[in-house]
Amino acid sequence: MKSINITKSLLHNFLKSGLLLAVLLTILEYISQSVDLVSFYSFLSGSFILIAFFQYHIIDVSNKDATHSFLVHSIIGGILWVFYSVLMYVGHTNNLGVQNVILSTFITFSVITLIYYNLIINDVFDFLV
Repeated sequence: MKSINITKSLLHNFLKSGLLLAVLLTILEYISQSVDLVSFYSFLSGSFILIAFFQYHIIDVSNKDATHSFLVHSIIGGILWVFYSVLMYVGHTNNLGVQNVILSTFITFSVITLIYYNLIINDVFDFLV
């Protein structure tokens, strides 16, 4: 693993990514009264493609050997993101309440994340990379 200056990297990434997130959330708050604009915003941000661009660039520049693995696991993560979105939609359409929808989705996310992490550290996914 290459040595990096954590403080410099954190500041650089915060200014680049944190500023982007702040702008995106500000836009969302500004357009929140228009269902059409919120729908379009959700369509654009739903894939998190802007964040994936940043991540892909950093991985490819920092460690080309990890790029393939990053892309494969990004696909798996994207599929799970669809699952979480469907879970939220089902909870919402069944009037479970915002807090219950968020809590149940977060718990599901946490359990799946712990399972996935254990699968990775036990080399279950080695055949993919």
